[in-house]
Amino acid sequence: MAETDREFDDLAELLTRKQNNLALQARLREESKELDIAIARHPKIKDKVIQMSNTGGAARVSLDEYDFDIKVDYRVKRSWDQDLVGKIHSEGTIPQNLFPFNIEYKESKKDTTILAENFPSHYQKLSQALTTEISDRPYVNFLEKRKK
Repeated sequence: MAETDREFDDLAELLTRKQNNLALQARLREESKELDIAIARHPKIKDKVIQMSNTGGAARVSLDEYDFDIKVDYRVKRSWDQDLVGKIHSEGTIPQNLFPFNIEYKESKKDTTILAENFPSHYQKLSQALTTEISDRPYVNFLEKRKK
């Protein structure tokens, strides 16, 4: 029997291995979360990222004693009240060429940023439909040192 045939012979074994793999991934995700929180709370990091735990955002933290920097990111989840966006759209108070949503009211973050910067009164009106949720944890990534 060929090797490729054999790897599909025992479905029970494959399913068990997959279940074990998923359980291991879940444990690793939880451990990673705990490490990210501990890193963000460390005295060398905390003061540089404390504000973001309330506002969201990311910050690069240079660590002179290491050959890498880190990025600490508090992700912001944005959701738009579809009914309210539809109502605002139908009012026609924001010109069609400035309206930062596709027909399904899916946000174009680029257009929303332009609207907020250049037409704050329109953005203010539209932001009535915006709900933001700051992630309950930081995410830490490694970055190459900047060239000097």
